[in-house]
Amino acid sequence: DILLKKAESLIARKMYYEAVVELESVPLLNNNVSCFEKSLKMLEEIDQSIRLEAKTKMEQSEHNLEWLAD
Repeated sequence: DILLKKAESLIARKMYYEAVVELESVPLLNNNVSCFEKSLKMLEEIDQSIRLEAKTKMEQSEHNLEWLAD
């Protein structure tokens, strides 16, 4: 629910890329199916071109996993 509230705030501020990143990070777990479904509905409210651009940027960005070695 915290991720959804953060995404709602980002959408209200027209920070769609950041909202997509937050909503895409909502995991589908047995105990949070409704949260996952809400995130999908919120994603649908964001223009498809913005969603596709955000997903492309997320896939192309390099992930810094050095902290895992610590």
